[in-house]
Order: sequence, then C-alpha cells, then structure tokens
Amino acid sequence: MKKIVFLAPFSTPENIKEGMMQRVDAVDKMFGNNEYKKTYIIPRFKTFKTEHKEVDNNIVEINLSIWLSFFLLLRKLKDADVVYCHSLYGMSLAGIFFLPFFKGNNFVWDVHGIIPEEIKLAGHSKLKQFVYSVLERLVIKKSTKIIVVTNAMRKHFCKKYNDIKADFLVYPILPNTINIENGFEEKGDKINILYAGNMQGYQNIPLMVESIKKIVDIPNSYFYILTGQKQKMQEMFNINGLSDKKNIFIDSVSPNELDKYYKKAHYGFVLRDDVDVNNVACPTKIIEYLAYGMTCITLSNKIGDFYELGFDFINLDKLKIEKLKEIKSFKNHEIYCRINAENKPSKLTSFILKV
Repeated sequence: MKKIVFLAPFSTPENIKEGMMQRVDAVDKMFGNNEYKKTYIIPRFKTFKTEHKEVDNNIVEINLSIWLSFFLLLRKLKDADVVYCHSLYGMSLAGIFFLPFFKGNNFVWDVHGIIPEEIKLAGHSKLKQFVYSVLERLVIKKSTKIIVVTNAMRKHFCKKYNDIKADFLVYPILPNTINIENGFEEKGDKINILYAGNMQGYQNIPLMVESIKKIVDIPNSYFYILTGQKQKMQEMFNINGLSDKKNIFIDSVSPNELDKYYKKAHYGFVLRDDVDVNNVACPTKIIEYLAYGMTCITLSNKIGDFYELGFDFINLDKLKIEKLKEIKSFKNHEIYCRINAENKPSKLTSFILKV
C-alpha cells in the first residue's frame, strides 16, 4: 500500500466551500482508501500542540507543531512514496523551517495560484510578500513535479525562475457541480444575463452594476444575480437606482440549484482585471459558463488559456453597442467538453505516480 502525505487540511462539509479545499477533495477522491494510506499534515509554527485524528479508513490528519514534532514531520515526509503539497498555504510559513531539511525524491506541488502576487494585489505588507516569495523559491527547488491550472501559469513560473528542474502538468480545476447530461436550452424567447458569485473586490461588482444600468432597458432582457451576499448586493443595486426594475432578480441559491439558471442563461459576467493573478488563473466561474454555453462578458480577455482556446466573449466597453441574442455559444460549450475530456483523473494520478 503506497503512502501519500498531503500538506493540507482534510476536506470537510465545513471547509469544502473554499476553492482550495474543493481541489483537495477532488484529488483525494482520485486515490482510493483501500489502495493508499493517506496522511494529511497541517504544519504550524504558532502552536505548541500536535494532534492526531483518524478521519476515515487509512486516512489520518495531523495538526502538527513543528517545534514539538519537527522530527516526526521529517520522518513522515521521508517515509512517504509521494509528498503532495496543496498550494503554499498547505504548508503555511512553517515550510521555511522544514523544507531545507527535506530530502525526498517525489515532491508534488499543486500550485492553485501565484501566492506572492496575490498577497501584493491584496495590499498586504511587503514583509509578508517577501516571506512567501522565499517559501515559493524553496518549494520550486524541492519540487520534482509541479501541477498548474493553466499553460499561462506554467509560462509565468518558467519566466520567473529560469532554473526549474521539475516536470509540469497542466490540470485545470473542473467543478463537480456541472450537470449537462440532459443538455440545456439552445435558444430561448428572452435574453438571460447572469452573474454567479459574491462581492469580493476582484469581482468588480460596482462596475458590473454600472454596466447593467446602461443596458437594463434592452427589450426582452432579464438579469439573474446569484450570490451568497443577497442583502449587500441588493443594496448595491438600490444605490444605483435599480430597485424598481422588474427584469432584475437577485437571489441566493444552493450550488445544486445553479444549473437550472445556467441552462437558461446566454451571457455571464466575469469581470477580472488585467493583472498577473488573473492572467494565469482558471476561474471556476468561467469553466461553468463555458460548460453551459454562455458567452462571457469580460473586463479583460486575458484570463488563463481561454483566449488562446478561442472562447466567445464580449468586452465590457462594447456591451452597450453589442447586439445581444437569446442563443447559446456552442463554441464555448465545445471548449469545455474538450477540456473535460483531456483532463480525466487518470491523467493526474499517472503523472504523480510516474517514477
């Protein structure tokens, strides 16, 4: 039975809503409990307590103090057939202390995102950015295999570090909530425009509301805003004088209810700025929009690999003059189908286990 150590928390119903944990859960399911002995280690340097928890058959989670259990951590890593690190956050800053002593020969880094650049974009201190940059450099040196979500992300690292010796695999994040087995409405009798997500700064919600205000009176158009922050979103629309519009619907729905809206929608907002963090990303939102044949309304079309793949989009500055139609984008649906077909679980597991 092969031993795999994951540097990450184990996924639970409480944390599965986080993007990182969805990836953790998806990868875990690729390695059966009867075939692999899996240890999830959460290394921390701000605690002096180590706790072991058996969470399932052949799965153990260890909340580990590197001060109390430094040698236990090194031993677990050394004994593993595979060490799989989920993001820099999976090992936390504790990685700076133990990575220099790690001498394993199968260290897999699942990047998730470019963390130092994310920290800078979020306005955190230069010290935090520097420390995570040091950690990133350490992980690059120790990694034998690196998993990225886009080819653009691979190019980013190859440009940033010219001495990478690790093998790369491009493996996008594909949500498990997509349900297109029974198809979707190819053509409707009204133009449905959708946004699904919350109000984080990078979503550019004020810009979206402003753009909706300009096109809200297009005949036969309807806007569906699906968010976990319903009240706050409603206030944003009210401030912009859109409270009395009968063709705007703001609601909060569960993930398994999204598909009935996606199946009817023709356009979807995904307003990401033209910055490195977005340019290398593979947003779950875009994957979902493509799957259901929705044309993306974008602020920048340089998101991940989608422009190179030829996806259908409308730039926000052209939205008002664009003739919107109540038809799906079959090109986008076909792009999703191709991505899905090319990225089956066996592709990732064979890469990880390859000697």
